[in-house]
Amino acid sequence: MKEMQRLRVYVYRNLHFKNRVVWSVCKAHTRELLFHTPDIILSDVKFKVSEAGRQRVIDEQRKNVHAGVEGDLVIMSGVWMDLIQYGNKVTYNPYKYETFVYRATEHPIESSEHCYLSGSGDVYV
Repeated sequence: MKEMQRLRVYVYRNLHFKNRVVWSVCKAHTRELLFHTPDIILSDVKFKVSEAGRQRVIDEQRKNVHAGVEGDLVIMSGVWMDLIQYGNKVTYNPYKYETFVYRATEHPIESSEHCYLSGSGDVYV
């Protein structure tokens, strides 16, 4: 049986959609846009923040794409139900944090086995 190829992607919240949550999904290495989606599951996750981009947001008081989640695209999985029920929410605010943090404790998070980016805008690990 042929082994499935991994698709490493970079996902960020697209702020151009005003009335709903939409995630932009790009190739991880080239940042070439692949598609938009209301929710997505990733594995082998790394939370990425560009400090230069974060500083630009703080200086200009204007949002830009400088933070996102990198991971392997998971095509089909029931893991999202477990993450919503038992997982921890993760958040990022460039004015308050230098990294992504657990919402409940505000402790930094750098990586996770799985991540569910939901249509409500919540991120679960």
